[in-house]
Amino acid sequence: MTSRTLLRLNKANIYHSYHGMQDRDVNLVLQKYKQKMKWCNRHRILDIGCGPGDLSVNYLLPLIPKNGQMLGIDISPSMIQYANFKYKDSRIKFKVMDISKPDIGEKYRLVFNSVFSFYCLHWIQDQWNTMKNIYNVLQSGGETLLVFLASSPIYTLYEILSTSPKWSPYMHDYKDAISPYHNSTDPESEIRNLLSDIGFNVIDCFCSPMSYTMPTKETLYKSIQAVNPFLNRIPQHLLEDYNNDCKTEIMKGNLCVTSEETEEVTFSYSLMTVYAEKPKYVNE
Repeated sequence: MTSRTLLRLNKANIYHSYHGMQDRDVNLVLQKYKQKMKWCNRHRILDIGCGPGDLSVNYLLPLIPKNGQMLGIDISPSMIQYANFKYKDSRIKFKVMDISKPDIGEKYRLVFNSVFSFYCLHWIQDQWNTMKNIYNVLQSGGETLLVFLASSPIYTLYEILSTSPKWSPYMHDYKDAISPYHNSTDPESEIRNLLSDIGFNVIDCFCSPMSYTMPTKETLYKSIQAVNPFLNRIPQHLLEDYNNDCKTEIMKGNLCVTSEETEEVTFSYSLMTVYAEKPKYVNE
């Protein structure tokens, strides 16, 4: 294994170690919906944005019937490499794939009974092609359960840092890392209308105000670093300054609340949950 490979695996491992919020939210949503969803003997699942594979394995794999199969996909080769390195199960495969690409809907047309995506779709600006591909890969009567950020203080942090002359050269495309719904006044209607236009029967579509508490400021900083896509662009000699500016803006910009009694730090965000189905006997 090369040093470059070890570096990529280490970055995936960092993300794996600092995503307690995602883990909690996915568990809450699945507890609510797993009994409502339809399952069959040879059930086939697509997990979009599987990352390092832990949510796929810990939460989705136990739901699959004995003869079922799951495909976990992610745009990041390092995440897929980590998932394949860590998890071995004949019922699951991990592949590098971009769900927003037009050919995906044709390549996997009518393959899956269920499509899941947890904490991924806020990274994708092309929402139409993404949702259309989800529709196309589902079988008639298939279901999708999607959980993603509508707004988050980390997006506000990116907006602030991108205005700095020091950091703007490395964050010129910061809008690509912000949820398409971050500044929306009505994300529920936007997403519901989009899915309905594509052909989905939207069962649930709602935006929930959420909060999460980290044990310390340092844990919060590490969690942000784990998902910050701009860190790889910052020159090594400026990296410490960049991280310090991130910490300063988080506190100065009131992006979180620090407990006066403990070291805990709490931040608020908005989470979208979508549960929809492809109509039965839809005319392909």
